[in-house]
Amino acid sequence: MNPPGVYDKDATGFYFIPTYNPQSKNFYIRAGIEDPRPILGHEGIPGHFLQLSIANHLPNEIRRQHDDNLFIEGWALYGEEMLLRTGLYPDNSPAQGQILRLSRYRSARIGVDVNLHTGRWSFEQAVKYFMEAGGLIARRRKAKLPARPQIRPRRSATSPANGRS
Repeated sequence: MNPPGVYDKDATGFYFIPTYNPQSKNFYIRAGIEDPRPILGHEGIPGHFLQLSIANHLPNEIRRQHDDNLFIEGWALYGEEMLLRTGLYPDNSPAQGQILRLSRYRSARIGVDVNLHTGRWSFEQAVKYFMEAGGLIARRRKAKLPARPQIRPRRSATSPANGRS
């Protein structure tokens, strides 16, 4: 995706739907081939492309420069949910299935993030939960997840381990 830049006078941009390899086993490429509407909603309009196009042309310099990934992803997820609820994806369609599978996957990530961050789970416990709750198939475990964490979770500013609460 390439939305217009922060200082571009031209408000045009572009984004791609990943359909370049029909034999791919990648979920997103397969989803784009199967039914591109969820990707269009997430990446395009009303998703990232629209939100960033608006944000990059706000008159307030601070708001224009502020990059809040939580808000950006939240906007795109809201767009997906809105299109689902307004009936863009027919019942039992591939598009509806994509949205529901991604919702399950994202929900599992929340449990993993919180429990790894707070030290309640080991990495192995998190992987097991993520595979089961996220609906990932067992044969993809090695391809999707590293043998050990690449990035260790950091303590938040309000973590009891930091002496603040």
